[in-house]
Amino acid sequence: MTHAARGIHPAPVPAEGLAYTRVQVKLPRPDASRLVPVGLHGVTENALCHLGPRQAEASRLSLGSVSLLFVPAEVTLPAGRLLEAAGGATRVISLTGDYIGYLDSPEHVRNRSGESQLQYFGPELLETFVRAAALTASSLESP
Repeated sequence: MTHAARGIHPAPVPAEGLAYTRVQVKLPRPDASRLVPVGLHGVTENALCHLGPRQAEASRLSLGSVSLLFVPAEVTLPAGRLLEAAGGATRVISLTGDYIGYLDSPEHVRNRSGESQLQYFGPELLETFVRAAALTASSLESP
């Protein structure tokens, strides 16, 4: 190990290109239509409204050319691609800061396919985080 480290010469890394921002978003009303049988939609949605979060945070950390978007949901591949494109992020990092359930594409939610069957909110949840991704891209500030 010591032999391998002999050729390494540490150098300071400039802080240029280091930025962080975060935004709060208001979450849409829960949608229990995919979670429980029809007769239980109302009571389940009321419980989710009462017990669940009403807002969430999205944040972004940029290090040079790498830009990471952090969201408090389990983001599926289709939803992640839409978020990356909307905010110019290199990658989306799931399950950060809080937990609001799955975040799937509007198509999957409408078709009741993929992980959307376990998503607590309707298709507008992705639209909410697409706007948040765009906001984090436009409002980066130094830490």
